[in-house]
Amino acid sequence: MKKLGMILLAGFFAISISLEAQNPNRAPRQRQIPTPEQRADRLVKELELNDAQKAKLVEYYKKQDENFAKRRAEMQKTRKKKQETAQAEREKFNAEMAKLRKAQDAELEKIIGKDKMEQHKKNQAERAKKFKERREKQKDRKSNKSKK
Repeated sequence: MKKLGMILLAGFFAISISLEAQNPNRAPRQRQIPTPEQRADRLVKELELNDAQKAKLVEYYKKQDENFAKRRAEMQKTRKKKQETAQAEREKFNAEMAKLRKAQDAELEKIIGKDKMEQHKKNQAERAKKFKERREKQKDRKSNKSKK
């Protein structure tokens, strides 16, 4: 009797999981963007920063988020334009973002110091490498699915 109950329970569990996996109404996963405070906390833990540096980091990240929101709104406007002009706008936008990143890195270095900045850059490179690896695996899985 116990075996039959366990088999029925396992079967019910397997069916419910497969039905949920096939649910077309399920919302797609969205990446949650961390708040400036969360980003500062992560960096404080990673680099062992003090409270004064943390406060400066929160302000730095808030300013960075405001700039990003403005730039994103500009990019959305350019998407509505024709493709040819959008390409030129995109190149201009990328050049501006590169300048902005350099300025932000310099400001961040003032807050956390040169040696901590080097450590931060190493950590960023490591995360970027892991991200690329995960993306490649994901692409491989998708291409294998489409071949079947």
